[in-house]
Amino acid sequence: MSTRTRRSALVALTLVGGLVAAACNGSGEAANTEAPPPTTEQPPTTTESPATTRASTTTTEAPTTTTTAAPTTTTELIIQRMPLTGVPLEFGQTVPDRPALVVKIDNNPRARPQSGLNAADLVFEEIVEYGTRFAAVFHSGDANPVGPIRSGRTQDIDLLGGLQRPLFAWSGGNPGVTQAIADSDFVDLNPSGVPGGTYGRQGNNGSPHNYYSYTDKLFALANEEAGRPVPMFSYLDPGVLPAGGPGGFAEIQMDTDRVSWEYDPGSDAYWRSTNGDVHEDGNSGEQVNAANVVILETAYRPSYVDSHSPEAVTIGGGPAWVLSGGTVRAGSWLRNSREEGIGLFAEDGSVIELLPGRTWVELADPVDGPPAIS
Repeated sequence: MSTRTRRSALVALTLVGGLVAAACNGSGEAANTEAPPPTTEQPPTTTESPATTRASTTTTEAPTTTTTAAPTTTTELIIQRMPLTGVPLEFGQTVPDRPALVVKIDNNPRARPQSGLNAADLVFEEIVEYGTRFAAVFHSGDANPVGPIRSGRTQDIDLLGGLQRPLFAWSGGNPGVTQAIADSDFVDLNPSGVPGGTYGRQGNNGSPHNYYSYTDKLFALANEEAGRPVPMFSYLDPGVLPAGGPGGFAEIQMDTDRVSWEYDPGSDAYWRSTNGDVHEDGNSGEQVNAANVVILETAYRPSYVDSHSPEAVTIGGGPAWVLSGGTVRAGSWLRNSREEGIGLFAEDGSVIELLPGRTWVELADPVDGPPAIS
């Protein structure tokens, strides 16, 4: 059995024991939607003071004078946002009436440059048997083509449950994974069950690194079982800058790949390199980039259907590092169930909110060591 597959959930229990209690003191609020937002619970605080919150009642017998207290009203500006990026809607713009679409994208060196990574609202990087694979989540944008597309894993079921019955595009898998995905609440877009022409081979990378589709075709397969996505994270209001210390550069070991993110003030984004090479999006030709990079330290255990396949433990909690706007905040993540978003908490227990925009999430194994951030 490989080193990767011998990792046990004991690491996760150790991390959660020290961090979950502190994280539960956070506060914050996600958009009002049909499912639980990111975990942001905080015990209620009492702020009432007789001197400041209770106005005394005085009767004055002066027939020519009447004193009327001015009414106190609070008007709250409700910001309408794209659910998976937190980007405010412009005048006349509406949230797309469609589910989230997850596309499992190959990250083998022969699969690069992948198509569509810069069009995804969220990208999760997961460790697999050798190297990593991406779960790219589309909702507000499209990628035509998108890929190369590879197989799913059981870890996707817990990780992506908070997207509320998303479309799940993949190339298939072994019998155990195939059954697990079929039994989940995902809308399964397994090639064996969709119309011909939905997927196809293209490009010069060679099989299996040349299997593609189009988000136009994949979204068209949505049915009444598909839900509508809700926020996975909490977001800052427009114009509010993130707090934190210097965080212009982060480097992290993701199994066989050394991944780095470097902040560019001109674009207000982090730009990705892999093993020292610029990581490009094949559709745009632009370097892969994101407004936020969230590093979650998650234990890995053997999959329950394939002992050779690692499975990230994404229900529970652990250390987290959040990079936004050239800053970093270290803290913890907390998630009580697969239907929830991901709660991010600073060391003081407050909620860490992201800048509106695309977010990359690195599911880092503690065995590979903590990120280097400067």
